[in-house]
Amino acid sequence: MPVAAIDWVAAERDYVRIHTGPKSYLIRQSIGALEARLDPGQFLRVHRSALVRTDRIVRVRHAAGRGAVVLSTGAEVAVSRRHMGALKGLTRSSLAAV
Repeated sequence: MPVAAIDWVAAERDYVRIHTGPKSYLIRQSIGALEARLDPGQFLRVHRSALVRTDRIVRVRHAAGRGAVVLSTGAEVAVSRRHMGALKGLTRSSLAAV
């Protein structure tokens, strides 16, 4: 599968579920190992169990101590408080360009 097709990745125990549009694929690999293989300029860890492709982020929500990113596919991925700071590194222009 081409990396450009990946929207986001979710950890599921010893596996990762790779989401590509309406489809998803379960692969036996840790999320940390996959994160190490992906370009950090294109993918961002937003939760201990989630990575998102930054150019798919269309909105960042933060309310009542909970955060989430909304992707261009409509998927909403939770953002932990620990990883919220990394999202602040993304500029408004980078989010508006999506």
